[in-house]
Amino acid sequence: MSKPSISRRTVLGASLAATAASVLPAVACAATSAGGPDAALLKLAQEYWQIENGLTSMEAGPAPAFGTAAEKDYETRMGNLLESKARVLNLLANMHARTREGLRAKGAIVEKSLPIHITFNAADLDDPEIRLALSLARDVAGGSSL
Repeated sequence: MSKPSISRRTVLGASLAATAASVLPAVACAATSAGGPDAALLKLAQEYWQIENGLTSMEAGPAPAFGTAAEKDYETRMGNLLESKARVLNLLANMHARTREGLRAKGAIVEKSLPIHITFNAADLDDPEIRLALSLARDVAGGSSL
């Protein structure tokens, strides 16, 4: 009997699934409440967690066989989700959180995505996760330049 293989994909997938499962309901509830100054931010945060759920689902499942049409489809779907994630992160990084809910939504994304991003990628200041972290820092500092 062979041991189950543990890879970055399975560890990352399990971690993100747990995070998304715990954060998405709170963000979804806040985003659907009666408007507010952070309504657009909360809606984007909800979209981010939906994208993360999609990525986690894809990463947790078996990868299609190399060189098949299924693999090409998988790579296209994965690429689309990653592009959507970067788009949402860039939009969030350009938004100022004005409420506790907005700060919490941004903070939850930073808290879970930044350590993973830094661990597995060569990060620089133009990366969406880094820009979002800096934006959150500006929000918490009251908008002063860092």
